[in-house]
Amino acid sequence: RYFRLYIKGWHGPVPRIHEITLYSPGAPTPPQVPATDYVLIVGNRHDGREDGNVRRAIENSTFNLETITVPYYEVSLDMVNHLEPKPVAIILSGFDRWYENLPMFEFNGEYELIRESNIPILAICGGHQFIVMAYGYTYARDMG
Repeated sequence: RYFRLYIKGWHGPVPRIHEITLYSPGAPTPPQVPATDYVLIVGNRHDGREDGNVRRAIENSTFNLETITVPYYEVSLDMVNHLEPKPVAIILSGFDRWYENLPMFEFNGEYELIRESNIPILAICGGHQFIVMAYGYTYARDMG
């Protein structure tokens, strides 16, 4: 998914390049889902995963739920609608990046899922910020 360009040194003043992301057409393959009850976790970290704490907490609970983690850049309402059986809940994980550095169009599928899905959603940290952004609010820098 990602092609990274690391620049070790420059001669003279130049802009900083952190990464280059290449995009391809088409829809990602939907994940394989278990036949039992499960929770869909949207991995909002840079690499599309979550840190594992949410997954472990759910799988070690007494609810007998399994988990599936889908990267933020692959999730969409259409993908969730094609899952059979449907998840009992969706969790939007937190992330480790600054909002102003995010390519927000990559989250369009997640925004659509937030606005249109009938499945209960729990959002953690940055995932909660995405809920308000899905409804039109924007990120503002801290005043301090």
